Amino acid sequence: MTNEARVRFLLIIGFVGLSWPSCKTPTSTDNHDPVWIAVVANISGYEQIVLVDFHDPRNYRQITDNNHVNSYARFSPNREKLVFLDRLVGYDHNPQIVLYFLKQETIDFLRDSTWPGSVVGGNIPIVWSSDQSDIYFRFRPDPFSDDLYSFNFTTRKINPLIQTPLTASEYAVGMLNADSMVIFSNDTATTNGPIGFYYWSQTAGYGQFLSNPNLQYINVGGIAKKAARNLDWSDKRQLFVLAQSDSTMTGYRIAITNLTGSVFQAYTNGDFLDDHPVWGPDENTVLFDRVAPSGGVVTVMVLNLTTGGIHELVSVSSINGATELRMPDY
Repeated sequence: MTNEARVRFLLIIGFVGLSWPSCKTPTSTDNHDPVWIAVVANISGYEQIVLVDFHDPRNYRQITDNNHVNSYARFSPNREKLVFLDRLVGYDHNPQIVLYFLKQETIDFLRDSTWPGSVVGGNIPIVWSSDQSDIYFRFRPDPFSDDLYSFNFTTRKINPLIQTPLTASEYAVGMLNADSMVIFSNDTATTNGPIGFYYWSQTAGYGQFLSNPNLQYINVGGIAKKAARNLDWSDKRQLFVLAQSDSTMTGYRIAITNLTGSVFQAYTNGDFLDDHPVWGPDENTVLFDRVAPSGGVVTVMVLNLTTGGIHELVSVSSINGATELRMPDY
């Protein structure tokens, strides 16, 4: 498939199932500016993006109201914008990427200016540039591989960054500067190294393998014996938060580590499926979802990195019509 054909395919896939979210904001009883946290609420059988006030979870704003699957919300560095995915059933590989403006309470289905009217589609994870001019996302040309793309908000154009054949996959997990990032790659033929995380730049391509043992990936016979899952990078703290799994745990544990592995601390013990962690609004908190390994109710949790304390962010009964809440990282 040529570069132009892949771009056209990305845009066409995103065009199917166009929908427009609605905004609902219950009245808050407190006089403070909300500090929004994004969660996914199952409402009337459909997954909707809901913003919950971190300091007063009674105050919330539902920003989607459709019969699709809405997921994977990511705030811009200044937390004034949010991107999320709107997936119509049957179009799982490259859902529509939607931009939401928190102050204006408006949305923008991202379109490439080369093909007006076509909505940009992509997949998780989505990473913002530090200056908020670009997002980097995974594009899936087929069910068995992943390519790395970017979208620039000024030019309104998408740009293919890494395109590999067959079953090779790459995706960004954190921006280090305007040119460089950390990516995951299983393209061992190109990297000449193991499956895992690498430095990569737009000007120079692949760099050093991250030999951090806390990010190690071990797969035996198709079974992941050890893995770092769903990494979220904090540029301010120069740390990843991740869900870590290995064969000694029944679930996953929430941990932090730096690029080299000289810093590591686990905050949960792996008794639960603690997953999909993201940095909170004050860089001292982490949000994640928790469920028992046997299944059951998913709970959105808040971790205080200073005290190690963990508590529930918001109960499902606080969101009108919701039957389940979780972190929007699926």
